Amino acid sequence: MKVYDYECPIDATLNVIGGKWKASCVYYLINGPKRYSELFEVLETVSSRILSKQLKELEAQDIIKQEVFPESPPKVVYSLTE
Repeated sequence: MKVYDYECPIDATLNVIGGKWKASCVYYLINGPKRYSELFEVLETVSSRILSKQLKELEAQDIIKQEVFPESPPKVVYSLTE
């Protein structure tokens, strides 16, 4: 992960969760882990492609983690990291 030098903590926060749907994803994950379909359902107007992209970016920034359970079909759960 790239390290930036920010003077303002708000700039740092917006850099991490500045995507249109990232803050909403974090908000819904505060109350506990959610499956992709649960997030997709509550974020009514987001496209599947955009939601996947935003979740991958949050995961790359260590804000959330993805846990895949070995089932058929695979169960994928997202949660906030420490």
